[in-house]
Amino acid sequence: MHVFLSYARADEEIVQPLSTVLCAAGLRPWLDTSGLPPGTPQWDRMVRSALQDAHAVVIICSEHSRDSEYVAIELEIARGYRKIILPVWVSGEEWSQSAPVALVLSQYIDLRRGCRRSGVADLVLALKRHLAVLPVPAMSSIKWPFVRVEWGDKHLHLNPFSHKDWGELLSEVYLSLLKDHFPPFSYGDAWTLEISGATNAFQFGTWPLFALPASWAAIPFTGVHKVDLGWVHSPADCELASIIQDASEHGHRDSVRRRHYLLRSKVRVIDLRTLPQISHEMLRYEHRWDEFNPANNFIGLRCRCRTFWSFATGGHPKMTVMRLSGQRRTRDFVSQAFEYFEMPEPRLQAVTIRNDLFDRSLAWQLIEDVSEQSDNIIEFK
Repeated sequence: MHVFLSYARADEEIVQPLSTVLCAAGLRPWLDTSGLPPGTPQWDRMVRSALQDAHAVVIICSEHSRDSEYVAIELEIARGYRKIILPVWVSGEEWSQSAPVALVLSQYIDLRRGCRRSGVADLVLALKRHLAVLPVPAMSSIKWPFVRVEWGDKHLHLNPFSHKDWGELLSEVYLSLLKDHFPPFSYGDAWTLEISGATNAFQFGTWPLFALPASWAAIPFTGVHKVDLGWVHSPADCELASIIQDASEHGHRDSVRRRHYLLRSKVRVIDLRTLPQISHEMLRYEHRWDEFNPANNFIGLRCRCRTFWSFATGGHPKMTVMRLSGQRRTRDFVSQAFEYFEMPEPRLQAVTIRNDLFDRSLAWQLIEDVSEQSDNIIEFK
């Protein structure tokens, strides 16, 4: 399940940054970048399958797409599948001269120059509203945006878009899975959600990533409502849905990376009270767990989307450093996409466990203009 983007090749200049912004908003765009010749049997099967599996179809309307035979074909197929169709106007002086005939009388979202920022916000809001009311699918066909939250032998299928903030989402997890195991309002005090991409986040060469505000690391084992009420009341869908997708569609059992974000469908509930024992048991931790000053055991992270995705893949610390530092740091296409739409890039937060390998990698190898460190909280620029 995804958002299908139908467009003319001449509009790629706006479609590419639009796709990136949708990804960063927790949405999952699909656009044809396969290179298959349009009209061939392979292209036909691929497009039909993608339209059938889409939860919405965004039609990029311009003087180019108006005359595109393939945009017209995709529109008709989408109508045949009874898909939600959202026309988006990207160029032209008159709507009637930019829209396909079948959409001339439709309501549209204006994404032309001067309206890009408000238009993208309207588009993201419209798509999230459609996702928020999706019914939970059968267990055998769990698909994005639903997340499988696991605790022991119990689980919950959660839609991040159906909750207005972290507090509401965590309340559902607690009431559905954990009320018999933890006291109320104990998120960050006794339990947390582990969202990194490793099959086992505590195995060698990976680190766990906890869905917590960065400030929690300075006062660990404290309820998040006592640490950062702003985080509790912030939307949860961006941090969850932007990295947690359904991997089964791509033939993988655990997790794979595609288009620079993580494809994964599981979240684990972690009993924070067990972390000292886990740390002592895992050989990858070269220093002992600090019982006297718990803050020494954690690092808080505040970062933009690209950096957050790097941490969330659950990879080796050295690989993260390669992605973030020095000459190996690639152009930040996400930041450029937000600049195109004159929007501030989201700042995401999480907490990880501190260890010597992490310290050596981040504290000593990251160049100065990548991060600032205060106590045990790293603010990535």
